[in-house]
Amino acid sequence: MTEDKNEELLAKRRERMVEGQIISRGIKDERVIRAMRKIPRHLFVPADMIDYAYNDEPVPIGEGQTISQPYIVAYMTEALNLKESDRVLEIGTGSGYQSAVLAEIVKEVYTVEIIASLSHRAQELLTRLGYKNIYYKIIEINKEKNSFKFTFNEKPNKILFNPLSNIPINLSNYYAFNNIIDEFHNLIIIYGTARQIEANHTIALRYQIVLADAYTEILPPVKKDSEVNSELAYNNDLIILGHPSDNSFLNKIINKIPVSFKHNMFIYNNRTYAEPDDGLILTLPNPFNPKRIMYLIIANSALQLYKMTSKFYRGPNYAIYKSDKIIEEGYTTLPAIYQE
Repeated sequence: MTEDKNEELLAKRRERMVEGQIISRGIKDERVIRAMRKIPRHLFVPADMIDYAYNDEPVPIGEGQTISQPYIVAYMTEALNLKESDRVLEIGTGSGYQSAVLAEIVKEVYTVEIIASLSHRAQELLTRLGYKNIYYKIIEINKEKNSFKFTFNEKPNKILFNPLSNIPINLSNYYAFNNIIDEFHNLIIIYGTARQIEANHTIALRYQIVLADAYTEILPPVKKDSEVNSELAYNNDLIILGHPSDNSFLNKIINKIPVSFKHNMFIYNNRTYAEPDDGLILTLPNPFNPKRIMYLIIANSALQLYKMTSKFYRGPNYAIYKSDKIIEEGYTTLPAIYQE
């Protein structure tokens, strides 16, 4: 295939990406759409990954990092509600693709990275593509203080934080439900089979689609509680649905989570929730592998579980539900077992 033909094919794939992954999912900012139509995403991935550049998924770029899924780039960019005069600070240069999208829209982009090789590679490519409004900084982590410092000539007025960046933040605030997007391919949904098996299975399958619609059309696997062994739990992020009376997997780890249970009720933060329409979403380190995350969606009834899983929860560390309403949410201190 000639180079011109190959570029033509890649351009068609880029257009399909924009139409099928960006516009179809509700991105409306014409500046974001125009930027993603223009920028050759395939140049931001390794040569052996070009065939995957326009897929609906993150793509490895080396150094254990990825270029974010196209929709996530569009979603985060649109959420900034950008103006042409803005100066944006981007935490985590990575491939440089997000930097390019921002640079198409705003006056200046300040992008910082802790992996020097990625920063140098991105700067070389973005310079070759003609971007003159992007400013780069390689930062060093002060491990003793778990912090970093950097300065720029002009103060940014907006910040974009890539959740995949290796930037140190307080551990007690790290485990949030939004982190589910970090490694969507290493995620399983676990439902209970002790009672109401069909209802629980139906809820799990529906939530599988909710997650796919929220971020990617790839469906995370759904597993029965009895199918999940320690090895599988160790290698994946876990979404655990239900109550220990329904879900035997949750029952196995009951002494490792900061929630107590009685028949059709739960106790959290020294408060008892005993009504059928009470529920809790809680995010914790995976007790089998604290480098991964466990998402608990606890409900006192199948109907309540159904209501809580009707849409994706975008929030912090925990949320208390009454029916389909969140009545309290916030961050909680991790149990001592996770801080050893």
